[in-house]
Amino acid sequence: MTVRPMSRAAALRKATSRAAATLALSAAALTMAGGGVAAAGTDSAPAAASDLTRSGAPDGPDRSGGSDGEDGEVGAAYSRGVIVTNLSGNSLRLRSVEGDQWFEGRPADGAVIKPGQEHRWEVQLQYLRDNNELVTYDLIRPDGSRDGEVKLYMHTWLGFLGEVGRTIDCRSITSADGLRCTDDGNFVITDREGTVRRMDGSGPNEAAVDVFRDLCDTGAATCEFTATSEQLMMGTAKQIGSRLANPTDILQSKSVQVSDAESASDSLGGSVSLKVPIAPVELTVQATYNHTWTRTHTFAETTTVNVPAKHWGWIEQRTPFLRHTGDFVVRASNTTWVITNVSIDSPDPARKADMWVRTAPMTPDELDQTSAAQAAEGSPWTGEPLLLSASGVAGE
Repeated sequence: MTVRPMSRAAALRKATSRAAATLALSAAALTMAGGGVAAAGTDSAPAAASDLTRSGAPDGPDRSGGSDGEDGEVGAAYSRGVIVTNLSGNSLRLRSVEGDQWFEGRPADGAVIKPGQEHRWEVQLQYLRDNNELVTYDLIRPDGSRDGEVKLYMHTWLGFLGEVGRTIDCRSITSADGLRCTDDGNFVITDREGTVRRMDGSGPNEAAVDVFRDLCDTGAATCEFTATSEQLMMGTAKQIGSRLANPTDILQSKSVQVSDAESASDSLGGSVSLKVPIAPVELTVQATYNHTWTRTHTFAETTTVNVPAKHWGWIEQRTPFLRHTGDFVVRASNTTWVITNVSIDSPDPARKADMWVRTAPMTPDELDQTSAAQAAEGSPWTGEPLLLSASGVAGE
């Protein structure tokens, strides 16, 4: 499909020589410097020179023609930016671009605009040419199914005397979910007014991640959290620091300091990664459970490691945390998301970490290797350089 609904400069191009084109471009440059450039979307309204973006390497084929092109036309000198913003609960996936495909910069094919995000298109201005582009996005529901599509038309031109124009148009949108497209200056995709989207936050849910990260954290939405339960939890046991080798024939003991920092988990139901908006969580948890939010806490303790003869010894620890579960309500544009069973974890400094020493027999090869290392280092504890960091703390 070739998108060329208009060609206002065709006749003028044929009648203009290379020299006349060069002189006209010089006049256009003077006109733009003096603020006489026409505004986007009109043929005559003034536009500020700051609205124009200097050209860079275009993404895709070079269709500019250049100053040494076959017809003698001068190539693109500027571009006009067009922004596509997604304020719906679906995602937009770029499917195709039809038309001249003259861009200073554009999203890659297949690029996705998640809820709360945007794409920027830098559409080239070609001297005495009309640049017509038709962009198609697929509308993708949170469950991955296809809802429909939206077609966005962009048109720019740079006239004989330097007049610059841009028009954009929501050509069509098909959506069973009732998504809408507006083109007042830029493109904005929204849900139908009053849309309420409900989802369960207790498992992996890409849409919930998008809502939190891209709307709450950027301030583009009003977010509320209502905590409905508090649980005392313990983290998964993990090894702290390196193992300690005892290749000798007698039990060896070593006093070491161990520490492990526990941070507030960025989790939704403990299943998917996401950055939690702290403020609504902190305030509602404190009001409901009298719990002061702690984002990071270091659990440190000194213990004695007793390692039997010809054994490895190491320390394992699990740290305490609090899990608050509740509901998030996110309001942005025409949409309200009600996300239930959201769990937020934070360290619990009121309790101590569980810590214990583990041991395991050394293999004959390990005994030979550590005995050789012991002889070379002259240390009764061959594992000591591996166990202790420069600060003397065994930790991660």
